[in-house]
Amino acid sequence: MPDHITVSIADLQLDHAIHIKDLKLPEGVVALEDPDAIVVHVTAVKAEPTPAGEVPVGTAEPEVITARKKGEEEGEEKK
Repeated sequence: MPDHITVSIADLQLDHAIHIKDLKLPEGVVALEDPDAIVVHVTAVKAEPTPAGEVPVGTAEPEVITARKKGEEEGEEKK
């Protein structure tokens, strides 16, 4: 049994796959599984719907931090 098998996915496109029969196995190695079994399959990620009013993770607005005016301390109210 080989330690690893290198597979190039550079030319794969959406909905394409690599099957066992497409693998270049090292000399003396024989695949015991179905030659049409899929090893790699390229699919698109489907966005999960978010409940109304919720912001999807990773899309929150950044927090805006403003500089304090000279003499203003944290927790001190303006007069």
